[in-house]
Amino acid sequence: MRYLIISALVLFLAGQVLSADAITSIIGHATGSEKQGTDPYMSGDLWIRVHEPERAKLDFDLQFEKANSKLNIAQIKLLLPVTDVILGRQQIGWGVGYAVNPIDIINPRPIGSSFDPTFVRDGRDAVAASAYLGSYSKIELIAASNFSDTKDYDGTAVVQDFRPDSGARIKANLAGCDVAASYINKGERSYNGNISPEDRVWGAEFNGTVPFIGCGLWNETAFYTEANKTELVVGTDYYFGDYHFILEYYRNGFGTADRTAYDPTLLLQGRLMARDYFIPTLSWRVNQKMTLTGFAFYNTDDWGIIGGGVVDYFINNNLEFVFMPYFLKGGADTEVGLQKTAVGRYGAEALFKLVI
Repeated sequence: MRYLIISALVLFLAGQVLSADAITSIIGHATGSEKQGTDPYMSGDLWIRVHEPERAKLDFDLQFEKANSKLNIAQIKLLLPVTDVILGRQQIGWGVGYAVNPIDIINPRPIGSSFDPTFVRDGRDAVAASAYLGSYSKIELIAASNFSDTKDYDGTAVVQDFRPDSGARIKANLAGCDVAASYINKGERSYNGNISPEDRVWGAEFNGTVPFIGCGLWNETAFYTEANKTELVVGTDYYFGDYHFILEYYRNGFGTADRTAYDPTLLLQGRLMARDYFIPTLSWRVNQKMTLTGFAFYNTDDWGIIGGGVVDYFINNNLEFVFMPYFLKGGADTEVGLQKTAVGRYGAEALFKLVI
């Protein structure tokens, strides 16, 4: 905690001395499940953006959770005439999927984290450059260094060790639709000693709107050449009044439709074990302060379901309340059944977020 306070003071004073914006958030959590009990704790975030010099931006994001703290973002963005270059610890997110992003490989976020309004992606040390080819087209190049961290998946601590990754991506707009093609040189990764070997991954993305109907339509595909496996997500969404409906189909090439052949080591990697999933989501904006969301991961290979909801309520401009209950339904031989052994049949998280 002492180092957290010192780091926060240094960043805050830097923000006061330089021309900068600073945002501080403090979050009080209470999590619990049928088998894990209740765990109250505090977390927080201090974000600073420095605007000087004119053609550069400095971003710092210091996060703390329980007794731990880390510098999540420490980057400088150079704004050149036709190129932007970002150096340092940064957040890298590729893909157009909502709940699942197959090509989000270099700096991946957990599957389903899009349902958590307070989720913040971990940063990764990298060099990234974007060259603009026009108003709607650009080429992105990324080289990321080693990365080590510990994640928690369903109560299991997973030590992740990533070797260097690199990638290239070209984006364009064709006939009003966003398209992209990418290549990623994925380095070897270790999850509690379980090795995910290096691979060369080709990716493709599409994001557009169906004429006359007005619903969105997207596809994201990743092909692993060495493993000879394909991951893809196809999705659609539609707005009607204050409601927003999303439906995605996820094809997991690393999984299997045979429940007797499930590989639990995939869970350590943050992957799923089955092959086919439907993910419906419905959000209702009750008013300017409250939004209600319901979602489900429906495994069509073993009929297991993980369902949940989000109550997101802004008490005022500075204080937000979030309540996220969830349930797991499936037999002992299903993917959900394996997860129920750790967390039980249901759980929830409640939090208050204060922004200063």
